[in-house]
Amino acid sequence: MEEQLLEQAIQIMLASETENEIFVEGILDLVQRILA
Repeated sequence: MEEQLLEQAIQIMLASETENEIFVEGILDLVQRILA
């Protein structure tokens, strides 16, 4: 399940980096907390 979240985060970043910068930063923060 965590792997799916990582894949979705990557897809979101690749799809629209500039539009969702804040959203992506939130995803990355969440990912870091999961992996921590």
